Formats: sequence, structure tokens, C-alpha cells
Amino acid sequence: MKFSEWLNEQDKYKSYSVGDIITSDGKEPYTGDQQTPIKGKKYKLVQTPLSKFDYTRQDVYDNSDPEYKEEDDNDIANMKKNFDKLPPIPNEGDGLHRIVVAKELGKDTILQWIELKD
Repeated sequence: MKFSEWLNEQDKYKSYSVGDIITSDGKEPYTGDQQTPIKGKKYKLVQTPLSKFDYTRQDVYDNSDPEYKEEDDNDIANMKKNFDKLPPIPNEGDGLHRIVVAKELGKDTILQWIELKD
């Protein structure tokens, strides 16, 4: 999926505020990507310090095939232009590109859904 198509799909996601808690229905991704949370689990939206992540642009390249370097650079450039429209990163897993973009934009934190333990 092209970045522009992915970004257009973000319009279907609800707008949440820091501190909001959701309970997953097990069907709807809550981060704007392909990860669907576990049904019945609760997640809270928080501001996570970017210092928690050691990722750099090189990590993006290392997690992709070498022939996609230009595409990765284009995606990062587009994400920078649309940063305020990007969904929060998930509890774990996906989010590498968004973390790198936030760091390159000089942000100190990033929105993240964290799983609340029972």
C-alpha cells in the first residue's frame, strides 16, 4: 500500500486524547496499521519519551530490502509533512518509521497505546 493510501485510511480512526482508555473489540486496529489488539484487552494512550527508543534512520534501512531505500526516504519525508495525522504507535511491534520521524522532527515524545495489565 502506498503511503498516501495508508494516510487516507487514517481518517476512519477515532480521535483520542492522552489518558483515554479503550477496550479492544479484537477486530479494529487501534494504531492505524495492521495490528489488531487482543479482544478484551485495555489500552491507554500515553506520551512516551523518545529517549526510550534507540532507533535511527539506519534501522529503517536495516529492516527493509536495500532496493527500498528511496521508497523509505520518500515515506519518511511524507510522514514528516503529515506527522500530526499519524496514528499513535502500538504497545509493541510496529512504529519504527513514526519513531524515526518524530526524532528527526525534534520531538521529545510520541503518542503510544500501552496495554493495561489486569
